[in-house]
Amino acid sequence: MVITLDGPIPNKKNNKRHIVVRGRPVTIPSKQHQKWHENAQWQLKAQRVQSIKGPVVVDIQVELGDKRKRDLDGILVSIMDLLVDNGTIEDDNNTIVQSLSIRFTGYGEFKTRISIEKI
Repeated sequence: MVITLDGPIPNKKNNKRHIVVRGRPVTIPSKQHQKWHENAQWQLKAQRVQSIKGPVVVDIQVELGDKRKRDLDGILVSIMDLLVDNGTIEDDNNTIVQSLSIRFTGYGEFKTRISIEKI
């Protein structure tokens, strides 16, 4: 299965808010990240992405629309959390995701290609 996401992907690790709930500090994703996450879920629904049960191999190719430096590991975290939250894959632990790769493919548009294969 191949999924395409349009638009820049915010780094979940660097986009957090700290709030207090019942007297305890809690860290939650930023509003920007939440908005991206919701939009990305709609993109997955529009592509009729199906759930895959069991072990998978995930390959991610990231094309950037500008020349700002970005951490690929932050993009990776955002994408993997999206796939789990959407039910595309069961989990992102090593028993489910047995191979994982991400690579920068150049500049052009903000476009991310995600290939998921069942093992």
